[in-house]
Formats: sequence, C-alpha cells, structure tokens
Amino acid sequence: MLNTSTYNDKRKFERVNETLPVRFRFSDRLDSVWQEAQTQNISEGGLFVSGNLSQDLIGDVVHLDLQLENKFLHAVCQVAWIKREQGVIIGLGLKILQIDPKNKEIYLTYIYKRISPKKKAYKIKFLRQPLFKLGDKERRCCQILDYIRRFGPVSKADICKEINLNAVSTGKFIDEFLRAGLVFDCGLDLSSGGRRAQLFKLNRDFGLILGVEVNLEKSYLLALVTNLELGNILEEKKLIDNKQDINITLSSFLTDIITKLKAKNSQILGIGIGVSNGQVPDGLENYISKALDLPVVVEEGFHLESFAQSWLVRELVNKSILYMHSRHLTSLILGGDIFKPEKEIGSKIELVPMDLVEKALALIEFLGPDIVYISKRVDKEFPEVKKVLNARLNLANIKETQAIKVLISEIDEDKIVALGAISLVMKEIFVGICR
Repeated sequence: MLNTSTYNDKRKFERVNETLPVRFRFSDRLDSVWQEAQTQNISEGGLFVSGNLSQDLIGDVVHLDLQLENKFLHAVCQVAWIKREQGVIIGLGLKILQIDPKNKEIYLTYIYKRISPKKKAYKIKFLRQPLFKLGDKERRCCQILDYIRRFGPVSKADICKEINLNAVSTGKFIDEFLRAGLVFDCGLDLSSGGRRAQLFKLNRDFGLILGVEVNLEKSYLLALVTNLELGNILEEKKLIDNKQDINITLSSFLTDIITKLKAKNSQILGIGIGVSNGQVPDGLENYISKALDLPVVVEEGFHLESFAQSWLVRELVNKSILYMHSRHLTSLILGGDIFKPEKEIGSKIELVPMDLVEKALALIEFLGPDIVYISKRVDKEFPEVKKVLNARLNLANIKETQAIKVLISEIDEDKIVALGAISLVMKEIFVGICR
C-alpha cells in the first residue's frame, strides 16, 4: 500500500469530478463498521473518496457501496494511495478489483455520458467511396468492433479466434478502443475453472448517428436518430416539394432535428443519406457536410437496403449477400463491403417472374453469394419468386449452389434505407477510429 501525499499519479483512465455518497469498510477487520464518505472523482479503474476517515481502520481490501441513481453498486476495491493533511487521513485512492458485470455497465455508462463530449470532440474523417479499399489496420479495426457490436460482451480470446489475430495485436486494438471510450470493460466472464476472461462491449452511448432517406419519387424525407446499439432515439418524416432545392430543404430538415435533440453537433457522430428512386443530387454530400459541420456519407437507396440487411442481422457477419431490391436493381454485400455488380438491367422492358429468376440465377452463378435476400416489395409483386428460385437451385448438381439460402427480408421496408444509412455511418466510425 502506498502511503504518501505526493503520489506520482499516472492515470490510465480519465477522471470525472463527481460528488457521490459511498459507504465502505475494510474486510480484514471482522469488527469493522461501515464508514460514510463521498467521492471527489471517479474513473473506469477506480475512485477517490474523502470524509472523516478513521486512521485505525486502514487496510488493503475495501468493500464499498456507491450510491448511483438511487441504487447502491457494490464493488471490491484496494487502497492504492492515501491523502493526508497534518497527519490526518482525508482521502483514499481506491482501485476497483471486482464489480458485478451489470453494476459495472451502469457505472461505466454513467462515466461515459460525462466524458463523451470531450471524447467525441475530434473529427472522424469518413473514407466514403469505395469503402472496401482499406488498409490492414483499418480493416482489422472495423472487423474487431463489428464483432464486439454483434456478439458482445466478448473476450479477447473470442476476438482472436474469430478475426484470426494474435493476442498482442488484439490487446493493442482493445486498449485503443477503451481510451477512445468506444468500448468498455464489462467485467469477468463466468468460468468453470482456470482464469476468468475479461469481457468487452460496445459503448452504446458513445454518440448518436443520424440517417435519412431522401425519396424523390414519393417526395418525402425520413430521418432516424439512433445510438450505437441502433436504439431508436428520434424519428421524423416530412413531405417535400421537389421543385425546391433539395440541398437547402434537407439541410433545414436536419438542422431542426438536431435542435429537437437539444444536442450540440459534437454529439452527432455523422450523417448518412440514402437517395431512393432517383439520382444523387450533385454536391449534396459537400453541401450538407459544410452546412452542419459534420461528416456525411451519401449512397443510393437500394445499396443501403442491402447493406442494412448485412449489418442488422446478427448472424450475417462475413457472409456474402445478393440483395434483390426490385425487378431491375441488385447489390452485392461481401464481408460488409458494398459492391455494385450492376446498376440497372432491363429497365426499359417489363420483366415477368421467370425473367427475374433467370436474372437472379445468372448473378448467383457469377457472384457465388452465401445468401440471396428478396426485398419485401419484390415478394409482394412476385410472391412465387422465392419458391421458383429455391427449386432451380435444388436442381443443380453443385453442392455450393444447393447450400445457398433464399430468404425474404424481414426489416421494416419503410425504414430500411435510413437504417442502411445509419449502418454505413457506423462502419465509417469503426474504420475512422483507427485512422
């Protein structure tokens, strides 16, 4: 135990100045009683408590109850240092040794909400197009964060196995994510024997993402705001006049949304824009980015539908997906990257259901996807497509072809473009955090 008032403070975690009631006692004294105190600051790794502390009860291990949001969170701590004035103990620096995972998540979320404005002050530069041209570090960074997002809480061993990365490199990435506040340590895993593994989870409160669908054919804007767990924070829809400048209309719409959130721009991590049923207006991305001083990425709506499908379904990590948006438009998602095998096929002729199947079969043979997703609009218009396509695939004598799944998308058709825009922004954040 360090016993000095001139402790060399090498802080691994950022401190938050918070006055919270605590009670504690030292476990090495059976006759010890609870002492009342209060925190002066708290961090991921520990806290500093002050009060009328008894010098007779100094020990190494401390049982502590921290009152947080009308609930006591219990933790086992260790005295790391002592602060004295004129020989009297006025404060203890405590290192957290053990805390229940649920309580730890509450504790860390409380901290991150208070330090996140500073953490998010730096600008994440979006890579934009094409997303799949990544360096090794950027790709690993995105793969690890995406795995934590989908399956967290996970251990370093889980990540090493899934990403095929050694423990040292994985640890460096995790440390970087912890420092940024994008990931937090949520306690020890349950174990039937041996050393228990540390678990990590994505910090859903790291910031907000704004995704918007610009539907030029039906003349509306639909915006969604979510956290990093895609929890719905706000939803707004607005009818627009196509005769007006879409750049100005969209900028005003997004400004109103940010005002409703009562949030500063630094709390919005980025904006994703999906343009449906029309070409992306020239200069839209730069105009919105400059107007709102936020990173922006713009993509065609049908590509965002397929990206949303790959990003939102938990089990689809590293799966290649052929998404049938309509009779004419398809996208390929391979390992979370958007490829564009075609932009339009047969747009000037009316396709019958069998033509659609033949088109899908040709693309399957050429691209070799793991899964074919049929959008709800295609299923409504041609309900027999899935059945016919499955039958044709089963007739093939190639095992790989017979293993391809044909599924109907279950994502809300009205929101899928905006959700795809949010998903693409999230991927940009995962890539940009290591850039």
